[in-house]
Amino acid sequence: MATAILGCGVAILLVAWAIILVFADPDAVDVPESPPPSVPPFVTETPKAPPLPPPIVLPLSREERHPGDLDASFGRQGLVRLPLGTAEGINDAYTAALQPDGKIVVAGQVTRVRGSYYMAVTRFHPNGKLDTSFTGTGKLLLWFGPFDDGITGRSLVIQPDGCIVIGGRAEVRSVGYDFGLARLRPDGELDETFGRRGLVTLNINNGTSDLQAMVLQPDGKLVAAGTTHLGEGNQLFSIARFLTNGSLD
Repeated sequence: MATAILGCGVAILLVAWAIILVFADPDAVDVPESPPPSVPPFVTETPKAPPLPPPIVLPLSREERHPGDLDASFGRQGLVRLPLGTAEGINDAYTAALQPDGKIVVAGQVTRVRGSYYMAVTRFHPNGKLDTSFTGTGKLLLWFGPFDDGITGRSLVIQPDGCIVIGGRAEVRSVGYDFGLARLRPDGELDETFGRRGLVTLNINNGTSDLQAMVLQPDGKLVAAGTTHLGEGNQLFSIARFLTNGSLD
C-alpha cells in the first residue's frame, strides 16, 4: 500500500489500483498502450475487467461524519477500483499527483497477456470518474521496449504547462533495468520534444537502476533519484538531472 498526500487535507491510499479518497474536512463533500517506438504509441484495446464486488461501507449522515471518513461523493462510497491488466496479473498503483484543476493523475504497473509489463497512467475527475479528455479513455499503458519485464511507474510530476512526467523503471537491455521517464502532453499524448518520442532511459554504470522519486526545479529541470545495483550486493544511491528536452544536464 502507498499513500499520496495531495494537499488541502486530502490523502489518496493506493492499493492494487484501488483509489481511496479520504478528506480531513468532515464537511468536504478501454486502454491505449504504447507499442515499440517505431509504431504510433496508442491502441484502443481494452481488457475485459472482472466484475467488482461492492465496497463494504456504511453510509453516514452529515452529523455522523468525522475527519478521515470516506468521501461518498468520490467514486462508489469513496472508493475507485480500475483493473487495467489481466485479472491474475499485476494491477498496482504506486503514486498520485493532484493537478491545479483538481484532477488526479495516478501511475503504477500492470501486466497484460504473456506477462508483459507496462507503466500505467490514469487521470480522474475530482469525483473519481475517468477523465476521457486524457487519451480519449482516461487510461494509458506505456512500453519502453524491446524488453518489458518489470516496467514500473513510481513517481509523477505535473509541470506548470500541464505536461505530466512519469518516472520509474524501464528495461531496454536483456539484463538489468534503467531509469525510465516519459512526458505526456495534457491530453495524454507523448510529448515528442522530450527525449526520443517522449521517452527517456538512462543506464547508470552498467548497473540495474530503479528511479523512485523526481522533483521539478523552478527552471524546469528534472531531478531524479533512486538506487543502482552494481553486483555482489553493492547497492548505491543514484541521482540524475535532466534538461527540459530530456537530455542529461
